[in-house]
Formats: sequence, structure tokens, C-alpha cells
Amino acid sequence: MEIRNAQKEDWIALQGGKPLVTRNKIDGMILITHDYPKGEGMQIRRHNPIDPNDTVRFGINGDVVEFTSALVKAVEGDPCERQSRKVGGDGYPRIR
Repeated sequence: MEIRNAQKEDWIALQGGKPLVTRNKIDGMILITHDYPKGEGMQIRRHNPIDPNDTVRFGINGDVVEFTSALVKAVEGDPCERQSRKVGGDGYPRIR
């Protein structure tokens, strides 16, 4: 079975859209902003660069599609936020 890289329509099918990746000019942190309808405006800050070779695969419309794992909210956003709240911390900030 062929594995293909995620395209815009795959990101929409998976989580509603692809997050915006920027770098904070003040502290150099990488900001991953899930600013699309299902993303809730969640903004994840990370120190480490995003490794395009660190991927996860999902079935999308009968195809096997490979996504950069740091950009998948169900992999890098939601689980970390749940754990933080479980131990009394705050969730990720929202831009909206």
C-alpha cells in the first residue's frame, strides 16, 4: 500500500486544518497555533525544532497518509494538555 504525504485536504479531514508554525521573536520559542474551527485556537510553545521525519500515519478516505507528528493536535496538543490539567496545571493558551 502506498503512503503519501499529507496535503491541505488531508489536514482538513484529520483535524479541521493545518496549524500555523511561527517563531516568537522575543524568546525564540516555536509557536504551533491550531487556528481553525476544530483547533480552538490552541497555541503550543516548544523549545525543540519540529522534525519533519517524526511522523505519524492515519487512514484518510482509504489512503495511508503521513503527517508531521508535532502538528497533529491529537498527538502533541491534546494529550499534553490533559496531563497538565490532571496534575493541577493550566492548559495551553487560546488565541480566541
